[in-house]
Amino acid sequence: MLKNLATLAYREVLILTKIKARVIGLVVNALLWLIALGFGLNPVVSISGFSYFAFLVPGMIGINLLFPSFFGASTLITDRQFGFFKELKIAPIKRYVVILGKALGLTVYASFSALILLAISFLLGFQLSNPIIQIPQILGLIVLSSLGLTCLGLAIAARFYDTQSFQLMGNFIVFPFFLLSGAFFPLDKAPWFIQAFSYINPITYGIDALRAVSLGISHLPLILDLAILAGFTIATLLLAAWLFNKSE
Repeated sequence: MLKNLATLAYREVLILTKIKARVIGLVVNALLWLIALGFGLNPVVSISGFSYFAFLVPGMIGINLLFPSFFGASTLITDRQFGFFKELKIAPIKRYVVILGKALGLTVYASFSALILLAISFLLGFQLSNPIIQIPQILGLIVLSSLGLTCLGLAIAARFYDTQSFQLMGNFIVFPFFLLSGAFFPLDKAPWFIQAFSYINPITYGIDALRAVSLGISHLPLILDLAILAGFTIATLLLAAWLFNKSE
């Protein structure tokens, strides 16, 4: 099982990194947001004693996870279209292993792009008080957040048979997640209806946890963020495996 899992995950990483411009585009897009907003508003905005740039970095790391984690799940549809799953049917590989392998591969891919952004943020002046402890914690949060978002994408992709329809539905889901996640502003100062939506937005908890670990500020207790992220990841993984099994 572990060998099959590793093979499927490695295949997923190879597919996603084959087009180098895809990885570069993800990082550059997030970097532009970070520079334009972080340095543009830095002179006039400070939050909880931190510069706006410092406040924005964890948010942009979370956002940089959102798009590749979710939209990368479209490989599930292309594999179905090109007959890859038909080949797997004759192999002794359980359906949940296929989904888990894809999820792990997508998580590696998305986490790598987020780590590149984190490294660039350090070069631009982002600082941690205790990097030896905080960097492993940040890495763990990146992986957990990405895995949950990936499983959500796979659960939705399992119900689609063409990538265009999935992309349209994905935009409808992802952009509210992107704008109303607390990445750009503190949620405790947001109107009640934005706060209400943020509580059903999974990336909110990843960003909040990243801020708690890197800056020591958060909207919710860190333990609650972690519990919700873990529960969301397990639930979406089980849902993705169930829907994929039904669709096949």
